[in-house]
Amino acid sequence: MTLFFQGRQASRAKRELPMDGLSFLKDRIPAYADYGDEDARHLVDKQVRAYVGEALSTIRERLSANLAETVSEQLEKTLLMCEFSNQQLIHILDHAHLSNTEIEELHEVDHELIQTADRADAIEASKLDAYLSELTSLFARRAQAVFWSEDRR
Repeated sequence: MTLFFQGRQASRAKRELPMDGLSFLKDRIPAYADYGDEDARHLVDKQVRAYVGEALSTIRERLSANLAETVSEQLEKTLLMCEFSNQQLIHILDHAHLSNTEIEELHEVDHELIQTADRADAIEASKLDAYLSELTSLFARRAQAVFWSEDRR
């Protein structure tokens, strides 16, 4: 019986996450534009990329002397992902009629990107490779959420 109750709680908490995630995003990025507003989708993409990019810039400043060449190159590639938008993603966002579920998925991924960026100050050189892989995967998941939506239409 306790397991059933915990499972119900977990399920309810998961459904509430997107609203909590949106509140979190607006707390971290006060002018968070939101994907629900078609005109603001470029801005929200830019806001999230800038937030992550700033975190990565602090890592570069702090750890650049201690990085292996391959990790340094990976850091620069990830910084470029933050500097320039994914044009395929932007094109689809420009023309997509996103459902509430799709918007919530984008909020959830942005929430995870921002949470990951918030850990930047604690990242050590030995852990940077895994950290950058995590960010790259999250950016890919963000794009995939929109590509998947487009494929269903």
